[in-house]
Amino acid sequence: MLFQGWHTVAVIANFVFIAILVANGLQFFAHYHRDRYRRGLPQLLASLGMLALAGALLITPVTADVIAVLARTRAAPVLLAISIALLLGCIAVFGVQTSWKASQEPESQANEEPAQARGPERRSRSPRRYRG
Repeated sequence: MLFQGWHTVAVIANFVFIAILVANGLQFFAHYHRDRYRRGLPQLLASLGMLALAGALLITPVTADVIAVLARTRAAPVLLAISIALLLGCIAVFGVQTSWKASQEPESQANEEPAQARGPERRSRSPRRYRG
């Protein structure tokens, strides 16, 4: 019976490790997408390596047995309902933020000349601070 308890802890730790690998892999991929021209290749390789390792851990026999047991339960419809609710909430928040930003813009912006007619805007340089 003791082995069964440790086995459960190992399976849970394996799933937590897989979730961390997927999260970090996707984060590295996002950094690669943002900085693809500067230092993106190592981040792309790191993200693909982490996602491949997570996939390899996901298809081990013990993990596949746990996934098969979960597939026989009613977990899929519950997770689908949670996903739909979160996505609808995201859409609603995006709509509220967009309409709020549009209502905060001054009316004088509509009367200004287009940006192409004014030419490129120059950013002012802030004074450098002494770090002593």
